[in-house]
Amino acid sequence: MKPAPFVLHRPADLAEALELLAMLGVEAKVLAGGQSLLPTMNMRLAAPGALVDLGRIAALKGIDVLPDHVRIGAATTYAAFLADPASIHLPLLRLALPNVANAAVRNRGTLGGSLCHADPSAETAGALLALDARLELASRDTVRQVPVAEFLRGVFQTALRPGEILQAILVPRPAPAWSWFDEHVRRRGDFAIAGLAAAGTSAGGGVAGLRLAFIGLGDRALLAEDTMACLADVPLDAAGIARALAGLPAELAARGAGADAYRLALAQDLLARALVAAGEAVREDHP
Repeated sequence: MKPAPFVLHRPADLAEALELLAMLGVEAKVLAGGQSLLPTMNMRLAAPGALVDLGRIAALKGIDVLPDHVRIGAATTYAAFLADPASIHLPLLRLALPNVANAAVRNRGTLGGSLCHADPSAETAGALLALDARLELASRDTVRQVPVAEFLRGVFQTALRPGEILQAILVPRPAPAWSWFDEHVRRRGDFAIAGLAAAGTSAGGGVAGLRLAFIGLGDRALLAEDTMACLADVPLDAAGIARALAGLPAELAARGAGADAYRLALAQDLLARALVAAGEAVREDHP
């Protein structure tokens, strides 16, 4: 099938794009990489009357390393991010993003587009949730910041308001001392059945600031706060890991995620391997 008729707008700068969105209202959709929107339009699952293409807006692209955070333009493609030397400041994203689909999608798809699509299996959302990132949302009249955890509202649902564009992703510095990412997929490049992004800092034989973000288990990326609290400043030995694994089913059930035994087993496998890796990092820092 082919998409329903629409009008394509290609603004030269952000101000023009925001003016167009304010003028066109709910009739318009933002086009970033198009890797999710265009297929749904081709299948007539979406039929916007207008598209506002952000591809020409240089201000929405690139990585800026600032004293207290790293700023990523929302229209930065996966491939451009991974090729940028500044991405070394965000090792968790460098681990997660090569798992996105395939090279063709990574060349066109954007980090901001992935977040706004809000697929529960998206690697981008999991990694940025683990990094406690904030999102900069701009409209014609205002700019506001929203944590990733508040931005993601459910399957394909976000906190974006009419007329707003996600213009930047803000990740706090310094980066965590260690990062870990893996996922279970049917074949490489498929959507994750279950995935885990983990980050933290070794401290006194334990882990400080541990953040664990699961993907593929519910209606959005999930921060495992109870498990994180259970592991706070606890030695990552066999007993500590066993306690965390034992408590994970109850936490996932309470959050409406991981209800089936298969996904739960995958989540526990990911958590066990992440914590073993964290323990090894701690022991390297405190031999």
